[in-house]
Amino acid sequence: MASIILILNSMVFVDSMDFAINLQFNKILNYDMEVKFNGFVNESVLKDVKSIKGVRDAYPLIDTWILIEKGGISKSASLIGLENQHLYNIYDSEGNIHMPPPKGIILPKILASNLSIIKKEKIEFFTEFGKRRIEVYDTIQMPLTPACYANIHELQKILGVEGINTIVLRVDDASKDYVKSKLESYDDVLRVDLIEGIKDDILEMLAFFYVFIFFSLLFGASLGFASIFNTTTVNILERRREIATLKMMGYTNKELSYVLMIENTIAGVLGIVIGLPLGYITSYAFLNSFQSELYYMPFVIYPRTYILTVVLVFIVIVLSLIPGVRYIRKMDIEKVTKEVVS
Repeated sequence: MASIILILNSMVFVDSMDFAINLQFNKILNYDMEVKFNGFVNESVLKDVKSIKGVRDAYPLIDTWILIEKGGISKSASLIGLENQHLYNIYDSEGNIHMPPPKGIILPKILASNLSIIKKEKIEFFTEFGKRRIEVYDTIQMPLTPACYANIHELQKILGVEGINTIVLRVDDASKDYVKSKLESYDDVLRVDLIEGIKDDILEMLAFFYVFIFFSLLFGASLGFASIFNTTTVNILERRREIATLKMMGYTNKELSYVLMIENTIAGVLGIVIGLPLGYITSYAFLNSFQSELYYMPFVIYPRTYILTVVLVFIVIVLSLIPGVRYIRKMDIEKVTKEVVS
């Protein structure tokens, strides 16, 4: 049970991170390149960008920040203005897609909860353009770093701005370097980011995290091996007379090993039946203890993780039986009998 709990507590971070990274870079950020401008530019720039050779799709965004203050508490987050398109999508932590709101703003549930904000509530917020007021269209739980979303045209009216400050693009693989170089030559362009580069940087940062998980898994397997090995060894030593008697009655080493295997398998099955639900509960509590208003990690345990855990436990059971089986085969019946008589 302890081994299963340790393994699941480690693997929940791997599965949750894998789910969040896949959701973020394959569904939410479904574009290849992001262009940020020095301030706001006319939307006619979008036509110029679309005309660049190799650009397949391009859509405008407003990417700014928001500061919400309520009850003496203030929270900040990114604010994204977008239209209904397929390059930048809004997904919740369960993988459900949401459309940009026709009116109002979508808030991260973790931010809304901290500020006691509910749907349809009108809130005041601060941006680089001053104090504004807007209605909360919905609150959803978002993976990784939460952001606020609004319709780009509605946001332009609320902020009192014209134009856009970001464009996201889908680009042909062979043309990425050319398109990036072309965009960087524009006077108003602040920077051009490739999603592949951002993803690679994040995975590189996670390398140490996966090393930690490996040692946690190793510790869990070692704990299982040590506990089962000690239990098996003590069990055999305490039952030497019984085992010696059975050998004298004609039981073979193979039959005695088979009995020992059945006993440990039953104990292992009981440990799995009780350990998996306990592991699920402790993993959920353990993962949630790392959540904060800065990021949210969805709770995910893949079916393959449960299968891997069960297989690993049975492998440990088999390996821990090897010393006990060898002891039975080398047992000196005459010596054990003399110890019993004396």
